[in-house]
Amino acid sequence: MVQSLGEKIVEAFTGNQLIHLLNCFFQISDEEHVQRLLSTLDEDIQKTLSQLMQTETVAEGSIISDEKLVEQWNGLWAEWGDVLEELGDEGGEYAARDYDWEAAYFESYAFAADLERVAERMLPLLDEIHQFGIESDDLFEKALRDIQQGLQQYPEWMGALDGDPCFLEAVTSRCVLSWEWLCAESPISFVRSLRRIEESFPQVELDRGQFIDFLAALPEDVRKTL
Repeated sequence: MVQSLGEKIVEAFTGNQLIHLLNCFFQISDEEHVQRLLSTLDEDIQKTLSQLMQTETVAEGSIISDEKLVEQWNGLWAEWGDVLEELGDEGGEYAARDYDWEAAYFESYAFAADLERVAERMLPLLDEIHQFGIESDDLFEKALRDIQQGLQQYPEWMGALDGDPCFLEAVTSRCVLSWEWLCAESPISFVRSLRRIEESFPQVELDRGQFIDFLAALPEDVRKTL
C-alpha cells in the first residue's frame, strides 16, 4: 500500500520537528491559504483548528478535537482495565503481606487509590462523552460489576469478601454518580439506579460524602422532588 505524504512525514520526523514544521507553515501562510486549508478538512478538525487559531492564549489541552477526546477516553478505560486485571490474583499488585511469612490479604486502599488516579482524568470528560452517545447507560454499573467479580476471584483465605466492602474514593464515586445522573430520565429514575447499584454490588461501596455533596448541588426543584 502506497503511503500518503502525511504518513511519510509523521514517520520521518520527531514530534518536535513536526511542531516546528507546522509553526513555520502557519507563519508563512496568508489568510487565503489558511481558509483554503480549512475548507478541505473534515468538520471536527476544521472546528478545532479554527478555535486554536482564534484564541491567543490557549491552556494546554483545553481545546482538542472530538476524535482526540475519544482517544483520551479510550486510553483511560484501558488504564482502568489494567488496574482491574490485577484483581483476583493472589500474587498480584493488590495482594499484600505485612511480613513475608504471613498469608496475603487484599489491599483495598491501594486498589481504590489507583482507580482514583484514572477517575480524576475521566471526570472532566463525562459530559462530552455522554453527548457523543458512544457509551451505554450502564457503563459504570458494568465497571462496578467487574470490581465485584474480581474480588470474588480471590481465594477465600485472603478475606477479600470478609468484613468491610471495598470503599471507592471520592472522584471515582463522583464519576459513577455523575454518569448515572447524565443517563437518568428523571430524578426518581436516578435514585432508583443508585439503589440498584447499592443492592447489586454489596462488596463495593461509593463514598458517602459524595452522595451528600452531589445531591446538595442539584437544582432546588430536583431536590424537592427527591
